[in-house]
Formats: sequence, structure tokens, C-alpha cells
Amino acid sequence: MLFNELKPKELYGTPDLMPWSHLVGDGITMLKDGSLLRTWRMYGPDLKSATPEQLLAVKYHGNAAFTRLTDGWMVQTDLVRFYADDYIGGGELGDPVAQLIENQRERHYRAQGRHLETSLSMSLTYRPPSKGHNMARQLFLPDPAPDDERNLEHFLTATNVFAHDLSAHLRLEPMNSDEAVSFY
Repeated sequence: MLFNELKPKELYGTPDLMPWSHLVGDGITMLKDGSLLRTWRMYGPDLKSATPEQLLAVKYHGNAAFTRLTDGWMVQTDLVRFYADDYIGGGELGDPVAQLIENQRERHYRAQGRHLETSLSMSLTYRPPSKGHNMARQLFLPDPAPDDERNLEHFLTATNVFAHDLSAHLRLEPMNSDEAVSFY
């Protein structure tokens, strides 16, 4: 695709092994093979305490979102565990009973030692059709837009629809460029 003619014949170091090329939009990365990558932070309900109806609803919306993705898509999820910095207290509460419960929770939290937090992320990668496929398509469907612009527009539309479909039960926050670059 875009950078095939620029690929080195030999690998010279770490940058040659990295798949990322450049940012094409806020939080959207183009890979060296012309693929597009977008990542979200993901937050969801506690499925251990969910009712069977809630589980079925999450499965239904998840399946609907994934079945919209056609050929050329890859989904990657990452789960990272890290130590929590400190107890996030509620501060002073107006109700004395609520304050007593909050103080007890904080003492219990600190007595147990270090705690772990979980960070979930989900990345979508799209590999656009090959040059040959695009040439054949243009024989039947003339379109003056360049392939890269059309692929980026399709990628943005598809990823926004995907995130919207999952937003019924998950909270997805797209990473901006700074967060995405430090995440990769």
C-alpha cells in the first residue's frame, strides 16, 4: 500500500521492527503496511454480579457490534493490572452514618495492604483492500476520492458505529494521540 516501496531490504534496528508509521487523526495511527489503528479505554459492569438477562443483553450487543465488522478487521483487548496509588476517599460527608461507613471502609482498605486496579483497553485495526482490489472496484464504481482518504473515512465511520453499538453496556473512551502513542 502506502509504504511498501519504502520498506528497507534489511532490518537495521528497533524502528524497523515497530509497525507504527504516523498519526493520521486524533488517536488514529497508520501502520507501515497501510492499516489503521484506533484504541479505547474500556469500562464495563461487574458481570460476576449480573443477572442472566443482563448477561444476555451484553452478549447480544457485543455480538451485534462484532458482526458488523467485515473482512480486514482485527480486535485486540489488553488487560493491565497495576498497584493502586491510594484510597480515593469521599471526603467529608454530610450524613454522620454515611461518614461512619466511609471511615470504616477506608480503615479496612488500608489494613489489607496494597491493592490492584485493572485497566482495560480495546484496539481495532483495519487493513484496507489491496491496490488490485481498489483498481477493480474503480472499474465499476468511479470515485474521484483517493484510496487513503476513502479508507480513513470508512475506518472512522465503522469504528464510531462499533463504539456506539457497544456503548449500551460498556463505556468506551477513545484515546487521544498522546495517550495512544504512550499506550503503544
